Amino acid sequence: MTIDDIKPIPKYILKLIEKKDNKVYSEPNGTTRFYSYLSRFKKEIIKITVAVKHYKGKRYYKQVAIHGLNAKNCFARDMLVYYIGGYHVGWFSEGIQKYEKWYEDGKWYLNPDKRFDPYAPIVNRSYILKFPEFKYSAATEYKYVDIFKYLRLYKQYPQAELLVKFGLSAFATSKQILRATVQDKSFRKWLINNRAEIASSNYYVHTLLLAYKTGKPLRETQEFELFKKHLTTDSSYTQLRIIFKNDMERFFHYIKKNNTELRSYKDYYDACVYLKLNMEEDKNLLPHDFRHWHDERIEQYRTLWYAELEKQRKERLIEEEKERAKKVSQFKAISEKYSPLTGCTQNGLIIVIASSPADLVKEGQALNHCVGGITYTNRMADGESLIFFIRNATTPEIPFVTLEYSVQKKAVLQCYAYGNKKPNDTVMNFVNNIWLPYANKQLAKIKRTKIKAA
Repeated sequence: MTIDDIKPIPKYILKLIEKKDNKVYSEPNGTTRFYSYLSRFKKEIIKITVAVKHYKGKRYYKQVAIHGLNAKNCFARDMLVYYIGGYHVGWFSEGIQKYEKWYEDGKWYLNPDKRFDPYAPIVNRSYILKFPEFKYSAATEYKYVDIFKYLRLYKQYPQAELLVKFGLSAFATSKQILRATVQDKSFRKWLINNRAEIASSNYYVHTLLLAYKTGKPLRETQEFELFKKHLTTDSSYTQLRIIFKNDMERFFHYIKKNNTELRSYKDYYDACVYLKLNMEEDKNLLPHDFRHWHDERIEQYRTLWYAELEKQRKERLIEEEKERAKKVSQFKAISEKYSPLTGCTQNGLIIVIASSPADLVKEGQALNHCVGGITYTNRMADGESLIFFIRNATTPEIPFVTLEYSVQKKAVLQCYAYGNKKPNDTVMNFVNNIWLPYANKQLAKIKRTKIKAA
């Protein structure tokens, strides 16, 4: 087939697509959806995929992919596929878009058969009956849209028709099931005898093969398969998967017999491990009365866990108290070391150094600022900066202005009155012109004394 062989969408096909689309999208819808129809090129069946989109109350149709039953490649145009975002179609040539998408130029390109094959219900499935080789294929009864996959397998395994006619379309494209029906007449008979139950449930292919092989009920076999899948795919059950690696079926029947769930058993198992029980013993691993022992072990676990938590809390409080005492001691030592910096007065103002973290808290509460926070306590205790209180000489016990001084920079870092407001000019003159030069001289003396002592 070449590009020149591609024909426009027949009018009767447009009507069939519109009819089918109306059932789902009776009202205008801006999404792009796909439908397909079957046609013939020479002696081969081809499937043409049509994109449909509403725009201003009108439907627009566009051929975007063409697949041949026996072809390894397909034709596609103006369509892009994202493995996460799905299929995107450009509609510039139809006048729906203002600008042309980078992937649309109206030309047909050859692509791998499976690449551009979106979900697209077939509107003329009965067209298949025009081909003698598929007259008895039961293709019109096949329930799914992947009709080419079915027909390709039907040519290889005519038994696919049997599965469809017995209501087992879901397995008509499974090579495992088809091979088994060819090789084993007993399996075909077993499928037919169990077709009602199989058709009414979403059984795995492996479930069917395993149930037939073992003679076990389908539902129980499926439950076991789901159980194994849950156990092997959920990382939270890694330990259980290792423990029951060679005894999975026994574990499954134990869970089922005790009418419990994996999550409950895991809680029980984790509690036993926490209690340091020997989980190699069956009496602990698979206790006879699971509900009783689950509740018993969980309660023991909680009691021990809370006891250990309380112990850790008390130990933490002791450590915190030691740390506080250490900070208070360091704070006091720093205060005494730098107390010479306070010997300065003028205009009725005096300056004192904070002697404890409690002094900072009291100062911060009285002046409505943050000096009482742990940050300033740590800075003072570590000797990083010093906190001084400026007071009126007549009322030295009443907080007035707070000052932070950097030992390293020999500078005032902050100086605030109530509510982080800037102090008046008298205070600022005292701080910058009287106290700061004095404090820097005293700091130099302290450093010289330290050097001599060393």
